[in-house]
Amino acid sequence: MTPNPAIAPVDSASTPAAPDPVRSPGRHLIQQRLGAARPRDLLARATHTGNPALAPIAAQLTDTAARLDATADTLARHLTTLRNYADRLAAGARVTPCFASAAMTTLGAEIDLCLHRQDLLREQLHAQIDTYTHLDNATATRR
Repeated sequence: MTPNPAIAPVDSASTPAAPDPVRSPGRHLIQQRLGAARPRDLLARATHTGNPALAPIAAQLTDTAARLDATADTLARHLTTLRNYADRLAAGARVTPCFASAAMTTLGAEIDLCLHRQDLLREQLHAQIDTYTHLDNATATRR
């Protein structure tokens, strides 16, 4: 029988680098707390343990991590837009005061929303990781 590569031990030479905590905070948090290189590895691990309660929480972890990473990407795009806009203004670009005020206000509000969303998703991910760990430990003690 061929071993499943998603649950087979991996030697350190082929272990992928840790995800960037700024660009991929969801994947980074999962690797940091659970040791899974990819969130979807948790699904394979859950299936392998035989505990039916682990699979749904692993799916939720994967979804929450993806949403957190997407929010980080959106935040990075907003910050890049803000930086480009500020660079144009610093270089002497002429814009109407009304447009400048509206653009900065809109970008500021979007950045605030992204930061708030990230905080909520990070808290949710921590709670899901705690639940996953608890269920995984319960499965390990029953073996």
